[in-house]
Amino acid sequence: MIKSVIHSVDELRSSIVRMLIFENEKVDAFTNEHFQQLQYELEDRVFVVIIHLQGLNNTSSLDAKMKEILLEQGINLFTYLFPNQYALIINESQYKIILKIFESNNSFKYMNCSIGIGSICILNELSKSYKHAKLALKYAISKKVTVCIYEKLDLEMIMENIDFHIRNDNATKLIGVLSEEEINLLHTYYDNNLSLKKTAEELFIHKNTLQYRLDKITHKTGENPKDFHDTVKLYVALKLQTL
Repeated sequence: MIKSVIHSVDELRSSIVRMLIFENEKVDAFTNEHFQQLQYELEDRVFVVIIHLQGLNNTSSLDAKMKEILLEQGINLFTYLFPNQYALIINESQYKIILKIFESNNSFKYMNCSIGIGSICILNELSKSYKHAKLALKYAISKKVTVCIYEKLDLEMIMENIDFHIRNDNATKLIGVLSEEEINLLHTYYDNNLSLKKTAEELFIHKNTLQYRLDKITHKTGENPKDFHDTVKLYVALKLQTL
């Protein structure tokens, strides 16, 4: 794509971004000439940002405004993704300042944006950063926040972005056989950091009774809450069920 005829600077930057993210092309001497034309030096480590615009009314004027804002912030590599998103490639050295800009710049809030920031990676892994940015964006949209950073997503946030039917199937498979009382027992067990003593005290039962009920859960699910690997599966299933 990049070696075809480029008619404008806008087409040039768009072609470079699409080439690096979607075609997994490597930067060579030929493409470096185009970076010089854009007056932009690409570093070895970069990251992808996706900006999602809510409710496009006047696409052409909004596109011009977005381009103006990005260039003002020193962001030279971006492309429009139909129907309402922009994908940006930004150098690692700009990471902290760009985060501050996205979180504090009123222009992005005024334009009703949701922004997903991907992980920092080497150039030939940009497609991975793009996937991470999409995951962060999905969370930002669902929680109605302006910015979500992939690196700050915790386990619950990541699980929330799993398809609902997959979440439901996984939870049902593991803990669907348990009673409400047993589900509550597991929640209490995890809230007390797997402490049998504290769990028993909170449930007002004898420690031996708690052991018996945990053994019953093992029998019903095939997963032992007192075994590390098994209890991780049960914990994830509980989290998936409550999302």
